[in-house]
Amino acid sequence: NYINEQMYSLFEYLISTQEKLEKEIKSLHPAKKSTKLELYKRLSLGKDYLESCYNENIKLSDLAKTACLCEHHMLREFKKHFNFTPHQYLINVRLQVSKNLLKQNHKSISQISSAIGFEHQSSFSQLFTQRYKISPKSFRQISAQKRKF
Repeated sequence: NYINEQMYSLFEYLISTQEKLEKEIKSLHPAKKSTKLELYKRLSLGKDYLESCYNENIKLSDLAKTACLCEHHMLREFKKHFNFTPHQYLINVRLQVSKNLLKQNHKSISQISSAIGFEHQSSFSQLFTQRYKISPKSFRQISAQKRKF
């Protein structure tokens, strides 16, 4: 996924450069409001799909099909509108859900990481620690102490 995202970022840069040149050549016409609304609806479908199926192995092609957009367009527009790539957004959703599960649930950390869609507990723990500056185990212990009081 990382390599694909990097490749799409390069394509995005090349396409945006080409689009800037075309805009300089042609006069700008405002986009139709109906087109903007349709694009927003499709991106929202993709975002909802990520939020509802966060525990599955979601590919960009699946997400693009759900939103009825091509992969390149989906990646470019999603990043433009939500300031995250779809993969980054999916990781954010998974980490947020994991916080709630760690607070409420007594499942092991490996069970939680598996339940939210991570293949390896180590990658989950690493991402959790990077994001929240605390390990999942420590987070769980602190949350348990707070519940007692």
